[in-house]
Amino acid sequence: MGLGTQNRRLGVIGNLTEAVASFEQSRLRNQTIFDSSITPQEKNLKGQFATPPGLASEIGRYVWEIWKSRGEKIRLLEPAFGTGSFYSSLLRIIPSSSWERALAIEIDSDLVKISKKIWSEHAVEIRKGEFTQMLPPKTNREKFNL
Repeated sequence: MGLGTQNRRLGVIGNLTEAVASFEQSRLRNQTIFDSSITPQEKNLKGQFATPPGLASEIGRYVWEIWKSRGEKIRLLEPAFGTGSFYSSLLRIIPSSSWERALAIEIDSDLVKISKKIWSEHAVEIRKGEFTQMLPPKTNREKFNL
Protein backbone atom coordinates (compact mmCIF):
# COMPACT_ATOMS: atom_id res chain seq x y z
CA MET A 1 0.00 0.00 0.00
CA GLY A 2 1.54 3.32 -1.02
CA LEU A 3 0.89 6.50 0.87
CA GLY A 4 -0.50 9.54 -0.84
CA THR A 5 -3.36 10.27 -3.13
CA GLN A 6 -4.28 7.92 -5.92
CA ASN A 7 -5.79 8.87 -9.28
CA ARG A 8 -4.50 12.41 -9.08
CA ARG A 9 -2.02 13.95 -11.47
CA LEU A 10 0.76 15.42 -9.34
CA GLY A 11 3.48 17.85 -10.27
CA VAL A 12 6.89 17.62 -8.61
CA ILE A 13 8.47 20.52 -6.73
CA GLY A 14 11.96 19.31 -5.82
CA ASN A 15 11.26 16.39 -3.48
CA LEU A 16 7.73 17.68 -2.86
CA THR A 17 4.65 16.87 -4.81
CA GLU A 18 2.06 19.60 -5.12
CA ALA A 19 -0.35 17.45 -3.10
CA VAL A 20 2.02 17.02 -0.13
CA ALA A 21 2.91 20.72 -0.20
CA SER A 22 -0.82 21.47 -0.09
CA PHE A 23 -1.35 19.10 2.84
CA GLU A 24 1.51 20.72 4.72
CA GLN A 25 -0.03 24.17 4.21
CA SER A 26 -3.34 22.84 5.52
CA ARG A 27 -1.58 21.19 8.45
CA LEU A 28 0.21 24.41 9.40
CA ARG A 29 -3.03 26.41 9.14
CA ASN A 30 -4.87 23.92 11.34
CA GLN A 31 -1.99 23.77 13.83
CA THR A 32 -2.09 27.57 14.16
CA ILE A 33 -5.86 27.54 14.72
CA PHE A 34 -5.55 24.75 17.30
CA ASP A 35 -2.66 26.50 19.08
CA SER A 36 -4.71 29.70 19.39
CA SER A 37 -7.66 27.79 20.86
CA ILE A 38 -5.77 26.40 23.83
CA THR A 39 -3.75 28.16 26.53
CA PRO A 40 -0.07 27.40 27.06
CA GLN A 41 -1.01 25.98 30.47
CA GLU A 42 -3.52 23.56 28.88
CA LYS A 43 -0.94 22.50 26.30
CA ASN A 44 1.57 21.97 29.08
CA LEU A 45 -0.86 19.85 31.11
CA LYS A 46 -1.60 17.68 28.07
CA GLY A 47 2.05 17.47 27.05
CA GLN A 48 1.32 19.01 23.65
CA PHE A 49 4.41 20.31 21.94
CA ALA A 50 4.15 20.50 18.16
CA THR A 51 7.39 19.54 16.43
CA PRO A 52 8.61 22.62 14.53
CA PRO A 53 8.65 21.97 10.76
CA GLY A 54 12.38 22.66 10.49
CA LEU A 55 13.23 20.14 13.18
CA ALA A 56 10.81 17.58 11.70
CA SER A 57 12.54 18.01 8.31
CA GLU A 58 15.99 17.57 9.84
CA ILE A 59 14.88 14.38 11.57
CA GLY A 60 13.20 13.19 8.35
CA ARG A 61 16.39 13.71 6.31
CA TYR A 62 18.43 11.89 8.96
CA VAL A 63 15.96 8.98 9.04
CA TRP A 64 16.05 8.67 5.24
CA GLU A 65 19.86 8.72 5.10
CA ILE A 66 19.97 5.80 7.52
CA TRP A 67 16.93 4.01 6.11
CA LYS A 68 17.43 4.05 2.33
CA SER A 69 20.08 1.33 2.31
CA ARG A 70 17.95 -1.11 4.35
CA GLY A 71 15.83 -2.30 1.45
CA GLU A 72 12.85 -2.59 3.77
CA LYS A 73 9.55 -0.76 3.46
CA ILE A 74 8.60 1.60 6.27
CA ARG A 75 5.93 0.63 8.77
CA LEU A 76 5.64 3.83 10.81
CA LEU A 77 4.16 4.11 14.27
CA GLU A 78 3.76 7.74 15.37
CA PRO A 79 2.82 7.63 19.08
CA ALA A 80 2.02 11.35 19.51
CA PHE A 81 0.73 12.45 16.10
CA GLY A 82 -0.67 15.91 16.84
CA THR A 83 -1.40 17.39 13.41
CA GLY A 84 1.28 15.25 11.77
CA SER A 85 4.38 17.45 11.57
CA PHE A 86 6.79 14.51 11.61
CA TYR A 87 4.66 12.44 9.23
CA SER A 88 4.40 15.38 6.83
CA SER A 89 8.17 15.82 6.75
CA LEU A 90 8.68 12.11 6.10
CA LEU A 91 6.21 12.20 3.19
CA ARG A 92 8.13 15.09 1.64
CA ILE A 93 11.49 13.33 1.96
CA ILE A 94 10.89 9.60 1.59
CA PRO A 95 9.64 8.22 -1.75
CA SER A 96 6.15 6.71 -1.68
CA SER A 97 7.58 3.41 -2.95
CA SER A 98 9.41 3.04 0.39
CA TRP A 99 6.23 3.02 2.49
CA GLU A 100 4.15 0.04 3.61
CA ARG A 101 1.90 1.55 6.28
CA ALA A 102 1.56 4.30 8.85
CA LEU A 103 -0.33 4.32 12.14
CA ALA A 104 -0.80 7.54 14.09
CA ILE A 105 -1.87 7.61 17.72
CA GLU A 106 -3.15 10.80 19.36
CA ILE A 107 -4.65 11.18 22.81
CA ASP A 108 -6.43 14.52 22.21
CA SER A 109 -9.87 14.13 20.57
CA ASP A 110 -9.72 17.58 18.98
CA LEU A 111 -6.36 16.83 17.36
CA VAL A 112 -7.66 13.47 16.13
CA LYS A 113 -10.57 15.23 14.36
CA ILE A 114 -8.27 17.86 12.87
CA SER A 115 -5.73 15.27 11.72
CA LYS A 116 -8.34 13.02 10.15
CA LYS A 117 -9.56 16.02 8.17
CA ILE A 118 -6.05 17.00 7.05
CA TRP A 119 -4.85 13.50 6.17
CA SER A 120 -8.10 11.96 4.88
CA GLU A 121 -6.61 11.41 1.42
CA HIS A 122 -3.50 9.67 2.74
CA ALA A 123 -3.14 6.08 3.83
CA VAL A 124 -2.30 6.91 7.42
CA GLU A 125 -4.55 5.32 10.01
CA ILE A 126 -5.25 7.81 12.80
CA ARG A 127 -6.50 6.45 16.13
CA LYS A 128 -7.49 8.16 19.34
CA GLY A 129 -5.73 6.51 22.21
CA GLU A 130 -2.86 6.30 24.60
CA PHE A 131 0.21 4.79 22.97
CA THR A 132 1.38 3.14 26.19
CA GLN A 133 -1.95 1.26 26.43
CA MET A 134 -1.68 -0.37 22.99
CA LEU A 135 -1.42 -4.12 22.73
CA PRO A 136 1.79 -5.38 21.11
CA PRO A 137 1.58 -6.77 17.56
CA LYS A 138 0.88 -10.50 17.28
CA THR A 139 2.99 -11.19 14.19
CA ASN A 140 6.23 -9.85 12.72
CA ARG A 141 4.23 -8.51 9.78
CA GLU A 142 2.23 -6.30 12.16
CA LYS A 143 5.31 -4.90 13.87
CA PHE A 144 6.42 -1.37 13.14
CA ASN A 145 10.00 -0.64 12.15
CA LEU A 146 10.07 3.15 12.47
